[in-house]
Amino acid sequence: MTQIASLAGSAFNHIPYKGGGPLVQDAIAGHVPLMIGTIFLAKPQIDAKMLVPLAVTSAKRSSRLPDVPTLAEQGVPGFESVAWWGVIAPAGTPPQIISRMNEELVKALKAPDVAEKLSAQGMEIVGSKPEALQAFLQSEIGRWSKVVKDNKIKAGE
Repeated sequence: MTQIASLAGSAFNHIPYKGGGPLVQDAIAGHVPLMIGTIFLAKPQIDAKMLVPLAVTSAKRSSRLPDVPTLAEQGVPGFESVAWWGVIAPAGTPPQIISRMNEELVKALKAPDVAEKLSAQGMEIVGSKPEALQAFLQSEIGRWSKVVKDNKIKAGE
């Protein structure tokens, strides 16, 4: 939300929550005027007409909410923020173990029943090589470090 406010030249009152459940409850009850959450978290309430989707935070529209524009489409160019998951092993894990684990994980992610379940939750399956995840992590650390520094965000805020 801080990055959106910065890019859009606006301001929001940040209210930290201990999880998506309490956030959704307060959004439905009208205690907060807007929220950001995963499609998996918000879609049941969107389908029940309890929440109105304003935008998706990904670079392109979601197949789960195809009629909902991106923030970039609505005048916040350059914004992209998506939830992601990665499988990470301890430092020093032998390369052959890393390689084998990666092969098996990619195989599992490509299994039709697994892919279907994850896609139904709004996830885009990547299943890449460990080096690709490492590059992505470095990119995310750099990007979010800049957001934290530029907006003078401190721990506990």
